[in-house]
Amino acid sequence: MTFSDRAARLLLFALFISVAGCNTSKASSEALESFPDPKAALVADAVLADDGPKATSLVKSGADPSAVGKDGRSLLEFACFRSKHGAFDALLAAGADTTHADDAGDTVMHYAAANADSAYLMDLLAKKTDPNMVNKSTGYTPLMAAALADRGPQVQALIAAHADLNVAASNGDTALIVAAEAKANARVLELLNAGADPRARDVRGHTFQKFLYMTPENVRSAESKAQLSQINAWLTAHQIPIES
Repeated sequence: MTFSDRAARLLLFALFISVAGCNTSKASSEALESFPDPKAALVADAVLADDGPKATSLVKSGADPSAVGKDGRSLLEFACFRSKHGAFDALLAAGADTTHADDAGDTVMHYAAANADSAYLMDLLAKKTDPNMVNKSTGYTPLMAAALADRGPQVQALIAAHADLNVAASNGDTALIVAAEAKANARVLELLNAGADPRARDVRGHTFQKFLYMTPENVRSAESKAQLSQINAWLTAHQIPIES
């Protein structure tokens, strides 16, 4: 074989390797940081691009839609955390596990309940996902997460889905107490009207009213004053003593 023949073959081989390399998918460093498994990282990249069809294709090719990465966060939780709705729906449709809890104990229901976009929770509830999933570390439910973040649509949707209004977290907090602690007065009124127990007490012996009036009256907004007036009217109508 002449030198020119060997050179031609080497050139063809190099070209083949180059083309093969171009066809080999490689996840981004950002995706690999969250999901060290290469297949899961490719799905994570699809999530970051909010590319639902790509995520679906990867799952059909063998990727696990329920893969778990850094901090115990699943791909579905990752999509909700990053607010990537198209990818979230694709993973949900592909059968991603909705019961998985991350290292902090939160399920995707907790993520969705606190997200600024209520669509994630609505999609989960449409799939008949349990509205009463409990964080095994804190005892918090999705309703508590929604109350803490002052998410009106989520609180209303969870009430409609028959979420337990009066279950207590490990510190004795109920959704009503959480809403009062968060100064989410509109959520307080919604929970009271839905049947939340105004007499429930946390482990320190406080009812939700303890947290309602902690802001001095002279710095309360007009809206806050109006909401507190409505809450006081509700308490009076239901013969609950006002503690302020």
